[in-house]
Amino acid sequence: GKTRLITTFLHRARKQGITTLTGWCLSNAAVPYFTRAREYANVLRIGEKLDVFAELAQASSRLAGFDDEGEGKLAENVSQALKGLEYCKKTDVDWIQGILYATLARLYSKLGDLKHADEYFDKMSELSPEILSHFLNINAVAECRGVYFAAKDRWEESNQCFKELLEYSNTYPGQEITGRANYAWALEKQGKTEEARFQR
Repeated sequence: GKTRLITTFLHRARKQGITTLTGWCLSNAAVPYFTRAREYANVLRIGEKLDVFAELAQASSRLAGFDDEGEGKLAENVSQALKGLEYCKKTDVDWIQGILYATLARLYSKLGDLKHADEYFDKMSELSPEILSHFLNINAVAECRGVYFAAKDRWEESNQCFKELLEYSNTYPGQEITGRANYAWALEKQGKTEEARFQR
């Protein structure tokens, strides 16, 4: 089953000099984006050869969630998340859809494409509470809600989402950094540039 597949992937990946664990742990650390991105890019490169779709979907979700400053990067991340959804169709690991839907709703919100933001926000919201509260989805779902509500000018709901997110994520430096960056975006949207600067 899944355990054998993951074990096989990790064994083969180690022979190639990479591991998914390295990239995964780096997501929760305050390390430069390029270090994390390089590890996930390695997972994609090797994973494509091994047809390990759950790992490919996870790596895609992480790459899509990194550093989305600038419209060009946002569009690139949308493409990566959509690729992750394609990998999801080939696996039975259902929690990954949660992070991908959340990421897509957040990215489309930032791009101002509210039609697609609504589509993926609704898909995310229709997932089971177990998937949405999966420990690897909590931050992505909270960031998504905060950004989505800000894009819809629902400031109070947005600010509450980020307040709760930052209380939870302060023990995970990488998650706190992305949470604050997204909160800064929401605050700027409200015209609170000084508060936004504090979050960066």
